Amino acid sequence: MSLKVRITIAALIFSLACSGSSTNSAIDYRVFVRVDTVREGVLYRAIPVWCRVEEKGQVVIVSDVLGTVERIYGMEGERVSKGDTLAIIYRGPAYNRAPIISPVSGRVALRLIEEGQPVKEGMPLFIIERGGRKVVKLILPLRYRSRVKVGYPVIFEGKRGRITRVARVAVPQLGGVPAEASVPNVEVGDMGVCYAIWRISDTLKIIPSSALRGDTVFKVVGGKAEAKSVEVKFKDDRGNVGVIGDLKAGDTVVVLGVESLKGGERLVF
Repeated sequence: MSLKVRITIAALIFSLACSGSSTNSAIDYRVFVRVDTVREGVLYRAIPVWCRVEEKGQVVIVSDVLGTVERIYGMEGERVSKGDTLAIIYRGPAYNRAPIISPVSGRVALRLIEEGQPVKEGMPLFIIERGGRKVVKLILPLRYRSRVKVGYPVIFEGKRGRITRVARVAVPQLGGVPAEASVPNVEVGDMGVCYAIWRISDTLKIIPSSALRGDTVFKVVGGKAEAKSVEVKFKDDRGNVGVIGDLKAGDTVVVLGVESLKGGERLVF
């Protein structure tokens, strides 16, 4: 084969190679995905607490002396009259014993002390119920004392009511902060677990969990994938997640095919 023929064949091969390369680079690659719409949601948390229905008209009896409980007369459930002695506080050999006197008539709803227990000034000793309308009493865990507020929902035995009072100070003997709620159609003596509801966030966006790749969601903008960073606040058992980030209700996000995306790809859905 002559040199001229060899050069011609080589030039032809090179030309074909270059032509194929330019054809490949001109191909408009697209990624097939499935998408869904971002929804707006509010995140609540239900705090389980022990509740009991009592009569409204509560009076908290506190100690006005420092000493030790020597004798208890007021027992839970018993009715007492104004002026009755509820307990005796021993203040030491140099002082007279101090009686704890009930300032009202009513029923001893709660006794917070035991015989032999030391007490100090201002310490709650008894809770007396004077009678009146029905109220649901609950004790909020200390870590939620600043989060549950008057007006927040409460659910007791399937009935929905509202928090009507939250004490300003905790009662250590009760293990938390006393609170009250108004719940319809309950009876005095009913007790059990109720749920105090508090709002965590009202700016959440709800998306399917399959839309997440780590802390990234791919939003569809102009037919292309655009990566958005989000913070996950909750997940439910139905495959939904609540996130905070650069998303708004009505946005379209990729929910199937996210593993093949980096951002900027043209999408088919």
